[in-house]
Amino acid sequence: KLNLYDIRSMYVSCYNTDIPVGTMEFLSKKYISMDRGTIAFAKVHVPEDWFIGPLPYHIGSSLLFPVGKFEGWWDMKELRYAQSLGVKVNLQIQLECEEVPALDAFGKMMIDLRQQASKDENFELTRLWKALGVQLVGKFAQNSRRSRIKHISNFNTIREMEGWTFIDSDEQYLEGDRAENKALRKHLLKTLKPAVAVRIRAEARIRHHKKMMEAQEKVGPEGLFYCDTDSVYTQATLETGDYAGELQEIGKADRAYFIMRKFYGFVTPEGVLRQRSSGFSGYRLTETQFKSLLEGEELKIVTPGAVLTSPGDILRGTPTDSIHKERLVRTSTTQNREISGLTTKPIKL
Repeated sequence: KLNLYDIRSMYVSCYNTDIPVGTMEFLSKKYISMDRGTIAFAKVHVPEDWFIGPLPYHIGSSLLFPVGKFEGWWDMKELRYAQSLGVKVNLQIQLECEEVPALDAFGKMMIDLRQQASKDENFELTRLWKALGVQLVGKFAQNSRRSRIKHISNFNTIREMEGWTFIDSDEQYLEGDRAENKALRKHLLKTLKPAVAVRIRAEARIRHHKKMMEAQEKVGPEGLFYCDTDSVYTQATLETGDYAGELQEIGKADRAYFIMRKFYGFVTPEGVLRQRSSGFSGYRLTETQFKSLLEGEELKIVTPGAVLTSPGDILRGTPTDSIHKERLVRTSTTQNREISGLTTKPIKL
């Protein structure tokens, strides 16, 4: 029996923290310290018997939270938090700049606007304020390469939007890369500060980790089943609230099957099977199939109907009646995970 929680407006709620402003400077060896600095390259040792690793670490395209010994760049707030838990931190290189809560007022305004829109049941505005609020830490802030689709006859901005159909099979479109525009790249470099995104995401991970530790302290590791960027699925009963940064209960589950990140199914107390399957949308699994995946079996799934792979297929007039895709679902046992019974453990480095 699980309680399903997530954190309200997680990233925007962290805008009240101090963020880096001004020029970032290297500190000389004699001034390197855990009490100062903004970001650092460090060697760390996370105890191997921990259930929840507190520090993020990239291997290929995967973001892991391992135990053991490894090294990398982290925000100093995250390193200080990890050290307070018992992680050994050996600083190698450190950069520092002035830090002030410059986004505090903006964050509060976004939160208030979104909550008011939600109360008014204006869901379009709710989505708008959410999207605007996370622009500083989402894909826009992190990725300098973004694609665009424009009408091929006019490379200037379409000023009069009324009456325009953006995807029209009788028109010609061009897909391009915004990063090729040097003026745009220069503008983005001036308006986006990567250290800001690093700080906000680090602060969000710290607050999220604290919620998970609270759950673990109440019910032990065996009562904490799944987490994502802002979620905690646990047998523990945690305090909830109505404001950004507080937990909200999004549901309950009598049974659940967590296969991989963002791939799971759970059965509500009413007996309804809910499914989250990022990358496998349209594939509806049965509870029996979830059970078999959890036990290490592989599953071949064929799409139930035609698949539209991209707007380009529509524009090119590609026939879609006969497109059926087969996907092979592999379980966590094929992903180099350490399994103890049906419990995954952090990867040890």
